[in-house]
Amino acid sequence: MKPVSVGERIYSYARNGDVAGLNSFDQKALVENANWRHPRNYKQTPLYTACKYGKLTAVNLLLKHGADPQLCDEFGVSSFDVACIEGRTLVVQALLALKSSLALSPSSVVLACQEGRCSILKLLFACGASPELPLGEFTPLMAAALSNRVDVIDILMKADVSLEVKFCFCFA
Repeated sequence: MKPVSVGERIYSYARNGDVAGLNSFDQKALVENANWRHPRNYKQTPLYTACKYGKLTAVNLLLKHGADPQLCDEFGVSSFDVACIEGRTLVVQALLALKSSLALSPSSVVLACQEGRCSILKLLFACGASPELPLGEFTPLMAAALSNRVDVIDILMKADVSLEVKFCFCFA
């Protein structure tokens, strides 16, 4: 049987919010593995999984040891993005307190609109996020409309979002 790596154990403790387990490692091991990427779980980091499941104390401990909230999984989704997608308001607040520029990511706004995360959108807008910034050709308003998120559309309208949409289709 293959032994479990330190990174994998830290990942498991982070997923479960087991701060005692995380604290059982010395500082050096936590720093060295804070951005470890799970080889069988889409290259997700311990911070990613703690953010996904809303394990705030684990998130704070990992951030203290150098975990990068902008590091993405195989699909281009960051720890910050997944906290927005899952509606983890306290985690998003903690991440924004560390680095308010995270709010400027168009992916977080569009994904929060798609998932109907009104409280997350309000936090992002309070930190300077744009209700207009597209993710590729996909705007926050388009994400909300396609997902039938009337409450999100109301927030976007109050943020004075433009109703004009310009499409650019290129045919070869």
